[in-house]
Amino acid sequence: METGDGFVFSVPAGAHTHLVLYTTREADLGMVSYEVHRHIGNLGGRC
Repeated sequence: METGDGFVFSVPAGAHTHLVLYTTREADLGMVSYEVHRHIGNLGGRC
């Protein structure tokens, strides 16, 4: 979701679990997406 100052993401991170994060407009959204999915994978969740 885009906000006035940046972006809010909600990503499934496992059973009944979501990872929610906020970034500024200057964030590299490709890198944010990559890192989020990498960390969720390390936790054993599924995207």
